Amino acid sequence: MGTAAAPGPGPGPAPGPAPVTVPVPGIRAAARRDRGSTTFEFLGMFPYILLILVLLWQCVIIGYTFNLAANAADEAARAGAVGDSCEAAAREHIGSAWEVTVNCGGDPLTEATVSLRMPLVAPQLLNIDVPIRAKAAAVNERTED
Repeated sequence: MGTAAAPGPGPGPAPGPAPVTVPVPGIRAAARRDRGSTTFEFLGMFPYILLILVLLWQCVIIGYTFNLAANAADEAARAGAVGDSCEAAAREHIGSAWEVTVNCGGDPLTEATVSLRMPLVAPQLLNIDVPIRAKAAAVNERTED
């Protein structure tokens, strides 16, 4: 008969004492005291969250004002190149909420410069004294009769 192999250390768990969980006195009382702390912390952060949202909205307003100024300058230059009123063309493409200044002129190119005052948070509430300018040019197409 054959001899059996002696049992040796195998790949099982290492011998040692089992983990012991010790109940902590008053843990339930501490959990009850922490109730509502998340709401309190959120209320403390809420003004900062609002401030960040207002700053992001102001960035959107700035971008939109740049877009309006560029479009109005393009339209003013096109209108001036064919002999129409470039200031009327620029004001047609800008809402009444923005304070606008239009300058046109030049030969052989009609150059239009549009300057808008940037609104703070919302148009028609408050304009700050930061001009946003856009410039465009178009070749004159006026015919001399």
